[in-house]
Amino acid sequence: MVVKPRNVIPKIPPRLSAEAIRQWAFETYEYPTPPGSGNAYARSFLEKIFPLDSTYDSFTDSTCIAMAPYLGDVETIAAPLVLYRMHGANDSAMSASVSNFGREIARVLKRHAAACKACAMTGRPAPPLSTLFSAPHLLQLRVASLRLTPEQHPLPGDSRVRALRDAFAIRFRSARVSRHPASAL
Repeated sequence: MVVKPRNVIPKIPPRLSAEAIRQWAFETYEYPTPPGSGNAYARSFLEKIFPLDSTYDSFTDSTCIAMAPYLGDVETIAAPLVLYRMHGANDSAMSASVSNFGREIARVLKRHAAACKACAMTGRPAPPLSTLFSAPHLLQLRVASLRLTPEQHPLPGDSRVRALRDAFAIRFRSARVSRHPASAL
């Protein structure tokens, strides 16, 4: 019996080049990538970044995803090759606690720092912190964190007004980003 997945993520645009992925990651912090179990890495890439110390996100798969476009070429396969089971006990389940929204944003800050380290290793310009305000998936987390636990919100310079402004701005970004939402890192 063949099981057809109902919800395939991410939605990957056809003919997406490695340079387009790198630019997408630089502009919006996001690019189309499956959960960590759906990625394969070259040994040479892993040797450049491991071992990871405590300054990196404790979820090493997301650190790899954050650093990959800056340390090499990311190639995509636009067909589902793995299944990822979502259930209420997933550590990433946002509904488990209102503090999870801020926790995820804090993790994003660590992954942004990892992306900046990767850029430093290759001499590429690092994505500015402002890139995080352009990330569509992160916007959802920001709004929830600002609303539910504003005193714990970890993103410097963020506010409800800024989140509202960013929500309107998303619509006017490049057609690539608005037509093809990326998965979260």
